[in-house]
Amino acid sequence: YCTDALLGLQGILDEALLFSNSGEIELLPAKPQSWKTGEVKDLRARTGATVSVRWDEAGVSASITSDKAQKIAVSCMGGAPQTIAFAAGETKTVRF
Repeated sequence: YCTDALLGLQGILDEALLFSNSGEIELLPAKPQSWKTGEVKDLRARTGATVSVRWDEAGVSASITSDKAQKIAVSCMGGAPQTIAFAAGETKTVRF
């Protein structure tokens, strides 16, 4: 049983669906083209937020809950970011 390979694969998939850094979140930065529809729930971002993402041919929708009061620049697949202000514990939905 190789935990390096097992946990490494999970990390790769997480980063393909959600990139984050201090003050920024990018949704689906490296989503495989063959994944036309999908959903991922409760990914933790480095911003201190929990993110759930759903995508289909109509677009991308994300629910973001921030642990603290902050502004987060949210973008999707390399597009222009939207800056969203959060209160601690607040959940907001963003669509692209």
